[in-house]
Amino acid sequence: MDRLLSRLLRRALRQGVLGGDTKWVAVGGAALLACFAVRAFRKKPEVVYSGKLRTGERLVISQVRHNGRSESPAPQP
Repeated sequence: MDRLLSRLLRRALRQGVLGGDTKWVAVGGAALLACFAVRAFRKKPEVVYSGKLRTGERLVISQVRHNGRSESPAPQP
């Protein structure tokens, strides 16, 4: 959807604003409003952990596949 809106905005700029075609100016305005709406209603990433690490502590992040095995097993200290 983002690709379609960006193509519409580019074409509206060229043919509407620079070319003088009022139909493309209207299409560009609608595409611009759609871009703002998509950005406003896009799902925000969820924070699942927040904390501070003290000196000497570390945080290990790993990815788990759907079958339950880790992507790349980290070496154990």
